[in-house]
Amino acid sequence: MIIGPVMPGPVTTGPAPASSPEWRPTTTRAAIAARATLLARLRDFFGERGVLEVETPLLSRAATTDPALASLLTRYTGPGAPDGQPLYLHTSPEYPMKRLLAAGSGPIYQVCKVFRDGERGRRHHPEFSLLEWYRQGWTLAALMDEVADLCRLLLARPDLPVRHLTYQRLFQDRLGLDPFQIDAANLRRAAIDAGVPGAGTLDLTCDGWLDLLLTHCLEPALGRGALTFITDYPPSQAALARIRPGPVPVAERFECYLEGMELANGFLELTDANEQR
Repeated sequence: MIIGPVMPGPVTTGPAPASSPEWRPTTTRAAIAARATLLARLRDFFGERGVLEVETPLLSRAATTDPALASLLTRYTGPGAPDGQPLYLHTSPEYPMKRLLAAGSGPIYQVCKVFRDGERGRRHHPEFSLLEWYRQGWTLAALMDEVADLCRLLLARPDLPVRHLTYQRLFQDRLGLDPFQIDAANLRRAAIDAGVPGAGTLDLTCDGWLDLLLTHCLEPALGRGALTFITDYPPSQAALARIRPGPVPVAERFECYLEGMELANGFLELTDANEQR
């Protein structure tokens, strides 16, 4: 769920009229109440399942390692840093939460503000709220079941159906191409043929073209009427997920969609230090 910043001041009971002073918030009391109810349900959900709520630092001396994300930079100029020390606002609480896990915390979750530079759009602002949680020793299937249970609860849709679809099958069924076998030139042609704006002027890697086709041609139809999990991504898109060996190796991660919107992603963590290096 994406929540924009709320300014202090009186809260209206409906949309502010066009003539309202600029200091008035853009939210409503109904929206604030709905958010409070959602957070209460979320905390009850994890409390009943023995998952501990934690709070970790927002600032770090290191930026994100994800090449798809950009960190916001600030600077500390107090005692001990006469020339100023650069600090980064986290893009997710992933790394400090993993430190807690490694120290024996057991299953944990966190709801916090995260910050991502250059991402202001209709989906979210550079600052937004994010839920992250960890389940040690679980299978990917068990984690997807828990995501579905949480979504049904928070959306008050206990009968919301669930679908599962592999990344390869998604591209084969809807675009007629195999993402594990096609090269960049043919992906570029597929994007042009699909009418993706500006595709003819772009020079991308295979993963870049696949992401462009996914966001422009496939995502809008995902999750229509059912919570839809996409699984078994190409190994090149594994990030920090494990690779499952086989005739066609795949990354053990998923993304969850509802009504054309990505709600969540998850994966089995890569814990091999040498492979991570």
